[in-house]
Amino acid sequence: MNYTVEALRTTEDILKHKDEWLKFEEKVTNLQLTNCYKYFSSFWSNFCHSELPELGISRELLVLFLRENSSLLAIYPFCKISRKRKKVLKVTSIEFIGQQLSATNYLDIISNEIENEAHQFVFDWLYQNEQFDYIFLNRIPDFSPSQHSVFYRNLYPITYSSEAVLTNKQSYDEYRISYPKKIREKLNLLKNKIKKSNYTLNFIIKDFEEDDLCEFSRLTDYKYQKKHIENHYSVINKKEFIKNLYTQFKTKVYYLQLNDQNVAFITNMKFKNYTILFDTAYDLNYQDYSPGILLFDECIKQGINNTIDHIVFGWGIDFFKFRLCNRFVRLSGSVLPGNKMFSTYWHNQVNQKCNNMAIDFQKATDYLMSLTKHLAKQ
Repeated sequence: MNYTVEALRTTEDILKHKDEWLKFEEKVTNLQLTNCYKYFSSFWSNFCHSELPELGISRELLVLFLRENSSLLAIYPFCKISRKRKKVLKVTSIEFIGQQLSATNYLDIISNEIENEAHQFVFDWLYQNEQFDYIFLNRIPDFSPSQHSVFYRNLYPITYSSEAVLTNKQSYDEYRISYPKKIREKLNLLKNKIKKSNYTLNFIIKDFEEDDLCEFSRLTDYKYQKKHIENHYSVINKKEFIKNLYTQFKTKVYYLQLNDQNVAFITNMKFKNYTILFDTAYDLNYQDYSPGILLFDECIKQGINNTIDHIVFGWGIDFFKFRLCNRFVRLSGSVLPGNKMFSTYWHNQVNQKCNNMAIDFQKATDYLMSLTKHLAKQ
């Protein structure tokens, strides 16, 4: 086969290939919001020069276009990340763009299913043309068409993403039956409790506007003060990144109000025919009314009413997701050795970390199974 690789190393290169990239995405059947051109370009434009510690001390674009007889076959949305180890040593890894921040859900090689020899060609090119200590690719979904590629030969299951899969023939009441009995009862009890407290419950659903960011920041302060970490709406790069996403993708804001006061919010971005719940927070003074679960339940109700195929709740082992969702996607990380002098050592360090995460994943799986026994009865 006549394969060629083109490396895009600058923002100008990405812009130059924008039309080709977007046109190729139309052919990719499993394309996800956090794995598309708009997401990557927004991420890179906001964080390429950022000094946030989780992003490493430096980063370089290394997006690879694989062509077969001049026809684009796959896009590898990579970057090179340098981090300090043992305070003075500089260690370089190949990673997906965006995996450095927790907001990103699904990441993958952008392609339909292709022969492994095509992946092998890119793999060989990478080792011949770049210097790095290891490859670490994270947030790979179990539905990836590249799951048997050479890049994913050493996969470690790390966590889950949760989804509410909806059908056009299903009403909200029919979907609600899949909730555990205790959750159905809790939803009813919460609404009665709100009434007894002389509050009026209301849901406001609106298109995102820039003014909403101030309200998001106010409500998010409650969450981050509890965790003793910085509100991401107060970090300029993160705030601009989030604003760019909400502007580029069709974003709805759900507010839960008690007596006309916003006490919780959730953002809901649409991509193709699914939505992703991107950010949420609530006023801790009202936590006895569980505003979070009321909002998520309302998102499912509106999703069904608007014939959405499914709702992505995001990754992480969270109690409420496993009580309201009916699909769980395993997310894995792939670790491969590099080609520098001490790459074996650094690869082993990351390998051990992923082994430990895989052990935690098994514990999380046991927890998931204990929470979703109700689904087996459907």
